[in-house]
Amino acid sequence: MSPPSPLEFYQQAYDLHYRQGRLEDAVVLYKKIIQQFPAANECAYAAIQLEKIAADEMAESVNPRRNMGVIAAAIVLFLTVLALGAMQFVLYLRLERSVAEMNSRVRVLVQTLAQERAAPDTRLDSLVQRHESARALARPLNRPALRQDRLNGRGSAGE
Repeated sequence: MSPPSPLEFYQQAYDLHYRQGRLEDAVVLYKKIIQQFPAANECAYAAIQLEKIAADEMAESVNPRRNMGVIAAAIVLFLTVLALGAMQFVLYLRLERSVAEMNSRVRVLVQTLAQERAAPDTRLDSLVQRHESARALARPLNRPALRQDRLNGRGSAGE
């Protein structure tokens, strides 16, 4: 039995590579072809296949399909942060509106209190006037005049 030819090695490596999916075994055979048969056409084919394998590995490392989960998670995180920011903005606007309404109510109350303090309280004034009238009526009569009336025989003022 004769040793395998470069074509037989290449066919076996190609079969391992593309049909069986045994990439590591195919790489070993491609390298063996390059080392043992450097002048054969299959050497160039094997070198091309090794370059394709290296390129595929490189492409898989940056393949967006492979990183799709990370990209999707980043998009979801971004949208969540955006939604939270929008909700915070809406709540801020509501709070700002409530504060403005509260400030206007406080201003109205302050103005009302200021007007009440500036305007005389008619009820209080009438109470003060009644009190002063009552005090004036309750003042004792002039004592010397009362004595004179008694001496003159008129008696007391209430009689």
